[in-house]
Amino acid sequence: MSTLRIRFAPYVSDSGNAVVPLRIIDGKWRQLPGNLQLTLDRVLDVPVSPGSFTIQAFLPNGEVISEQVSVGSETTTEVSLEPVLASPREDLAWGYLLKGASRAAAMKEPPVKKQYGSVALAIRGVPALELWERSKNQRWAKSSLPTPILEGSEKASFGVGKLSTMGRLVWLRVAWTSANVKFVALPPSRNVRFNLFDDPPEVDDGDPINVVVDSGNSRAESILGYLRRGDFASARQVGASFDAEKLLLEKVQDPASAAIGGYFLLQASEFGRLHDWTKNLSDWFDYFPDGPVIRGWHVLRSSSPDFQTARKLFLEAMHRGLPVYTIGLRLLSDGLALCASRAIENKLTDSDVENAQMTLAPYVAAADWTSATTSFYGTRPNDPRALANHA
Repeated sequence: MSTLRIRFAPYVSDSGNAVVPLRIIDGKWRQLPGNLQLTLDRVLDVPVSPGSFTIQAFLPNGEVISEQVSVGSETTTEVSLEPVLASPREDLAWGYLLKGASRAAAMKEPPVKKQYGSVALAIRGVPALELWERSKNQRWAKSSLPTPILEGSEKASFGVGKLSTMGRLVWLRVAWTSANVKFVALPPSRNVRFNLFDDPPEVDDGDPINVVVDSGNSRAESILGYLRRGDFASARQVGASFDAEKLLLEKVQDPASAAIGGYFLLQASEFGRLHDWTKNLSDWFDYFPDGPVIRGWHVLRSSSPDFQTARKLFLEAMHRGLPVYTIGLRLLSDGLALCASRAIENKLTDSDVENAQMTLAPYVAAADWTSATTSFYGTRPNDPRALANHA
């Protein structure tokens, strides 16, 4: 028997113990059995018979790395997987590998290649940053937290900001011109990082800046990366070793990762693994809109759907603010639409749901659906407006 010794080649220390799906195909185009996964900061030994093999790794940022090797008898063959776009610095690896340095990776139909127009800075300097918070009853105000100073600045990156947002619903305001602004949700975590990248000209859809956000749990963030791109096959494969229940159980220490775990289990239709932890996630963090969104869909998709409870939960989510995660924004919009449809079917008027839909609709229309955390355009947070040429 021989061995394939597979490792990830570039900087990985700051991407943590994120797991990516691995596929190994032999010379007869047969895939090796088993749920193979590569942890980015570790070496994986796979026993194989001598022959030729193709090794493929599927990254959360959408890139597929492929290497071909020949294995002799009773030998160990080293396989180094190196992505096309590597991080220029070790402490930026998480942004490149888990999220993607360009928003194009998350777009179903990348925009037509253009040169930067007047909306871009070309890019001359660092975008203007501010922190805002949205409290209950849709009230916006500048945050009392100091805006982080960006650390470092490389060719394709404006740098990294770090802060603690635990117990708060904080938004990053990013302005690249006076009239071109977006707000990006920061998850409630003690170790939030955000990285600003200058998107290349071929991704110019009116928004030249990619903002990637990380809550500090690399395994949860890698799952979010697959969910963001709609790669449910990879999400499920990685999710086999992803202890989503543990994240929900440990929600007091890490509500952001618990929410990712909840969204993953909902999308995977593994409702038995949700238990009643979604209720606690909703009840214990009264500032966190994602909790009632997850709980609302949990009770809807149970064996005995509870529409009245789901309605109350979706309205509670709106009362708290906007969901932190884009998947939550979509689920909240869908949940309110379902409640409105049921009211019409029963020939009733549900003014509370209608008002919630009216409040949410401008944010849905102005949202950047390529972002992992909720992001919307508009110079003021209470007046969302889609960019004129945003794809």
